[in-house]
Amino acid sequence: MGDARSRPLASDQDADGAAARRLSAGPLTVEIDDGMLRGVRWHGVEVVRGINCLVRDAHWGTLAATAGDEHFDESGQAFRYERRFVLEDGSATIVLTAAGASDGSLAVTAAITAVRDIATNRAGLTLLHPIAGVAGTTLAIRHGDGSVEQASFPALIQPAQPAFDIAGLRHEIGGIGVEIAFEGEVFEMEDQRNWSDASFKTYCRPLALPTPYTIETGTTVAQRIAIRCTGAPKAAGGTAAAQPLALGPEIGRLPEVTLAVDADAVAGAEAMALLAGAGIGRLSLRVSTDVAAERLSALATICGGRGVDLEAVVVGRDPLEALGRLRGALDAAGIAPERVLALPEAYLSSYQPSGPWPDGPRPEAAIAAARAVFPAARIGGGMLTSFTEFNRCRPPADLVDYVGHGTTAIVHAADDRSVMETLEALPAIFASAAAIGQGRPYRLGLVSIGMRSNAYGPERAPDPAARPLAMAKADPRRATLFAAAFAVGAVAATEGSAVEALALGSPTGAFGIVREETAEPWPALTEGMRVFPLYHVVRWLAERSGPPRRSLSGLPAHVMGIASGREAVIANCGLRPVTIALASPAACLMLDEESRPAAALDANFLDRPAAVVDRMTLAPSSTAFLAFTGDLS
Repeated sequence: MGDARSRPLASDQDADGAAARRLSAGPLTVEIDDGMLRGVRWHGVEVVRGINCLVRDAHWGTLAATAGDEHFDESGQAFRYERRFVLEDGSATIVLTAAGASDGSLAVTAAITAVRDIATNRAGLTLLHPIAGVAGTTLAIRHGDGSVEQASFPALIQPAQPAFDIAGLRHEIGGIGVEIAFEGEVFEMEDQRNWSDASFKTYCRPLALPTPYTIETGTTVAQRIAIRCTGAPKAAGGTAAAQPLALGPEIGRLPEVTLAVDADAVAGAEAMALLAGAGIGRLSLRVSTDVAAERLSALATICGGRGVDLEAVVVGRDPLEALGRLRGALDAAGIAPERVLALPEAYLSSYQPSGPWPDGPRPEAAIAAARAVFPAARIGGGMLTSFTEFNRCRPPADLVDYVGHGTTAIVHAADDRSVMETLEALPAIFASAAAIGQGRPYRLGLVSIGMRSNAYGPERAPDPAARPLAMAKADPRRATLFAAAFAVGAVAATEGSAVEALALGSPTGAFGIVREETAEPWPALTEGMRVFPLYHVVRWLAERSGPPRRSLSGLPAHVMGIASGREAVIANCGLRPVTIALASPAACLMLDEESRPAAALDANFLDRPAAVVDRMTLAPSSTAFLAFTGDLS
C-alpha cells in the first residue's frame, strides 16, 4: 500500500498556469491566458469568467489571431496589460488593453482596425459571467435610454436572450457588488449554457441586426467595458479541511453508454474485434432517408447484433414516404431499430427562438410519420445537434416516448481550459432538458468534444496542423488522455439527472475509440495505436451498466468521478496536479502519460494488476480506476 502518482502530458504542463500570467491590484486579480482575461476575482471570488476581443466570420467561426506583442505593468496597487496583434488572414490589427486598480475597478478597451473589408457576424469585446453564484439571482439592466429594468439571470436555461439593449449591468455574487458599463456598441446577453459553455455572455452586436455585416477598410471599431467591484464576500465560517475520497450511498443507476455511428462509418476486422471487447450493447445509428442500400449493408456489419437507436434525417417534403423507403432498406439490411428519432433535414441548421422557421415539414410531421412506419419502436423527439436547438424548437412531449439531443464542447472556444469548463454547464443542460421533456425518458446522442453536426455553417475540415479549432468535427485530443478525462467528467455530471443513455464516441473515425487508419483525421498522430484512452473509460462504464450507482465524497475541485459497487473511476479535469487521500485502501490502475503507450496497444489494459494505495497524485487529464479493498463502513 502506498502513494500512486501519475505523470502529466507535456501539453498539460504547458497549459498549467505557465502560459497564464496573474496580475494583482490589492484584492483584485486577473489571469492573462493566451491574450484573454480570465478569472477576474475580487477578494478571491470570481466576478467575471473572461473578457476577450474576437472577430467571427460569416459562418460564426472565430478568425485566428497571431500571438502579437504583450506588455505588462504591475505596481501592487494597480496593473496595466496591453496586447497588439493581427488576425492571421491579415484583415485587421487589434489593440486590447486592461487597467485594474485596488479599489475594485477594471477597464478593458479594444480597437479593431480593418486592413481590408471584413465580412463578419460579430467583432469586438465579449464578457463572460460565471454561472456559480449567478444563475437564478437578480440582475439590474441599464438600457441605452438610461432606464433600468429589474430582471434575473435564468436558473433553467433560457432559449432566447435574457437581456437586450445593455448599456450597464448590476448584480451581486456572494455579497460582492458587481457593476459593469458597456460603451461603443449595443450589447445584449445570451445564456451560453445552451452550448454547454459555463457562462452567461454579454456581447455585441444584437443578433436581430443583419449578418454578416462589413467593417470597411480603414475603419476602427472601438469599445470599452468598465467593471467596479464593491464589498467583501459573505462569511463562509472558515475553510473546511479536505476530506478523503470515499464511496457514498446509492443514487440511482449509471446511464447506458452507447456509441454513435454515422452513415460513412468504416470498421475492419481488427476494429470490429476491439469494439466487441469494449462491451457496448447499443449503437446510435444516424442515416438520412436516402442512404444507399450498400451503405446500410456495411453498417449492419458494424451493428453486429447490438441494439440500435435510429436517428433518421428526413430528406424531402414527405416524411411518411421518405421514412417508409428507409424502413424497407433497413429491413433488407437486417437492421431493426428499437427507437427512432426522425427529424427533417432543414432542422440540422440553427434558427433563432422566434424563427423564421424553414419551409417544409415540421418536426411534428416527422414524429407522426415515424410512429406510423415503425409501430414497434419507441419514438423520440428532439434535435440531432445540440441542446441549443432542442431548447429553441422543443419537442411536443405528449407526442413522443423519449427526448434527446447531443452536446459539443467547442462551439465558442477550443482551448483545454474552456473545454473542461463546459462540464460545469452539463448539469444545467440535463435539468433544463428534463423539464422540457416533462418526465419522458431522456436519452442523449453523442456527447463529445468535437462537433458531430455544425448547425451554424459548413463542416470544418481537419486543421492540417492538428490544432484544436472551435466548431470543428475532428478534434486532435480525441485520441488522448484529455478526451478520456473529459468523458469521465461528462458521465459524472449526469449524477442526479434524468439521463438514461448517452454516446461517448464512435467505433472509429473523428469520434472513434478504436484506430482505423482509413477513418483517421490525422493518421500520423495515432500511428502505432490500437485503442485510445477513451476506449478504456467506455469499457469500464459499459461493464458497470445496470448495478446501482454510488455517490463520491471528498473529490477535490476539478476532479470528477463515478462509482458503482466497490469501484470508482476518477479523472483530473483541471490544469494542475491534485493529491487525493483515500478513506479506504484501493487497488489503483492509473491511465496517465506513463501508462498511455501500453494502454494504446492493450485493449485489456483494465485487467492488468493494480497497486493498492491509500493516496494518489493525479496529473492533469489522468484517470484512475479504483477498486476499494478495505472497510467501507
